[in-house]
Amino acid sequence: ILTGTYPQINGVTTNAERREYNPQKTPPFPLFLQESGYTTAFFGKWHMDHSTEPRVGFDHWVSFAGQGKYQGNSLNINGKMVRNNGYITDELTEYAMDFIRDHSDEPFFVYLSHKAVHGPFEPPERHKNQYADADIPDVPSFHDDLAGKPDWQRIRMPTKKMFRLRYNNPREPKAKLPTRRMNPKVGGNPKTKNYMRLI
Repeated sequence: ILTGTYPQINGVTTNAERREYNPQKTPPFPLFLQESGYTTAFFGKWHMDHSTEPRVGFDHWVSFAGQGKYQGNSLNINGKMVRNNGYITDELTEYAMDFIRDHSDEPFFVYLSHKAVHGPFEPPERHKNQYADADIPDVPSFHDDLAGKPDWQRIRMPTKKMFRLRYNNPREPKAKLPTRRMNPKVGGNPKTKNYMRLI
């Protein structure tokens, strides 16, 4: 999204490699917005390299290392580490809204990347009992046994092996691992309700 290029061009092929793209080779689109007179800001989870350092193309930066936590984060705010103890969804939203209010009379761009809804699913205190009595219907696709799907979807394996198998790299043997297990009862899974509470 940031570079408008496919993984084979920007070099970031999976979420798990902790690999950063090279902004000199594939410049991010906010850089072009800056050059056109926009003030740009990034808030939230970067989800590539686990560094918290501000990135090319953003005038204002609020982020944290890796996935962060739902409660209590050390945030990098324009290069200065600030401890925030509130709920991260609320905090990021407030930072973004403050920026919008401060720049509403000029061209601006906001990239807001919430931690929600990433596990572990920890809703805020005010939503912890939401949907408590709701009957959450099963999602039909959750019961798919993945029969007939490609191996890289059906079997558990390390990310690097999965990537090689996905792209038919002949040098990497296929892992002999069991078919992915499916939870037969989605509706009774408390994580399902917590996921909805995060949304």
